[in-house]
Amino acid sequence: MDWADVPVVARLRDLLAPAAWPVGAQNDNRLSVLTEIDRRPGESFLYVRGSTGVGGAVVLDGAILEGAHGWAGEFGHTVVAPDGRQCRCGRRGCLEAYISYLSLVRQAGLSDEVRIEDLVEELARSSSRVEVIGVIGRSLGLAIANALNVLDLSTVVLSGYLAPIAEEITPVVQETVDRHALAAEAGPVAIERADGLADPALHGAARAALQPVFDAPGSWIEKER
Repeated sequence: MDWADVPVVARLRDLLAPAAWPVGAQNDNRLSVLTEIDRRPGESFLYVRGSTGVGGAVVLDGAILEGAHGWAGEFGHTVVAPDGRQCRCGRRGCLEAYISYLSLVRQAGLSDEVRIEDLVEELARSSSRVEVIGVIGRSLGLAIANALNVLDLSTVVLSGYLAPIAEEITPVVQETVDRHALAAEAGPVAIERADGLADPALHGAARAALQPVFDAPGSWIEKER
């Protein structure tokens, strides 16, 4: 919508103040992973979502690891090529500069009217599909290997445009992970696709809105009396 510096949450709070409804905002990637957590209660995994950018999350025992500043799981800004392509964050060599929708469309000279769901198909028209899968898989595999070495996890869940091509890119990702991740020595790293919901962020938003009720149902019952 080409908005900048619009206090959306504050304005919504003013608008909904008479009803005393709580209003909050969250990154769509963080909301999407909530949907996956519901499918995998109590599990630990890396969540990587390919979209206009590249987002992610670290889930430990069914809870999202936030980190000191809320940036835990920002795999899109893991460096996969020192002094490589410039990322929109201003730094160079980030994973996002290589496999995000925006970067892939620009590199291939495609129109930004190409849907994310059709991205790989459109890229394959200008080069071989094997080449496209290879570029995405090797860059992603390196970022995943680095994360696994730090976090010691054994499951990776691919979401966004990465989910439909998960079966194709898994061999490339797996080969890269096996070369660089210590976790591979303990056994195979599971690379799986996320739930196929059309818009997991909406489901995640509903879950986030209801979380206070789940956490303390008694206090909400009292409010309704």
